[in-house]
Amino acid sequence: TDVHGVALTVLTADCVPILIADVSGRAVAAVHAGWRGTALEIGKKAVRVMTDAFDLVPGDLAAAVGPAIGPCCYRVGPEVLGAMRSVFSWADSYIERGTDGHGHLDLQGINREVLVDAGLDRDRVEVVSRCTACDEELFYSYRRDGDGTGRMLSAIVLNI
Repeated sequence: TDVHGVALTVLTADCVPILIADVSGRAVAAVHAGWRGTALEIGKKAVRVMTDAFDLVPGDLAAAVGPAIGPCCYRVGPEVLGAMRSVFSWADSYIERGTDGHGHLDLQGINREVLVDAGLDRDRVEVVSRCTACDEELFYSYRRDGDGTGRMLSAIVLNI
């Protein structure tokens, strides 16, 4: 949005919240990136929509990649690993190999690379390196607590 005072929000409980802002304060976006959205490069698509809709330049955007399940706890199977490898030639840099075709995936790291690939300066992509599954006192986690867990709200708003 480019409307001042309107909060954009995303709910997560292990998936990656991505908040994007034009550094001059012209527009903001909120994105939910689970593994499927990550494989679809949802962060890059959000950057494209923002730049097209509001006549912005990707290099003038900044992003926050919020807390999400970390590679320490995000064990995934061959389907997810295959999806990442089929889209990102560099995916193995963000996969810790496990057993039986499984591995541990760094969704935050992949989403940071997607944003950089979309044209954001690497130093303008801030990653909150906290694992939602590890820190039970601070975060909800679908993987840790199951379907009945709560959700975290990430929000971004243009100055009022």
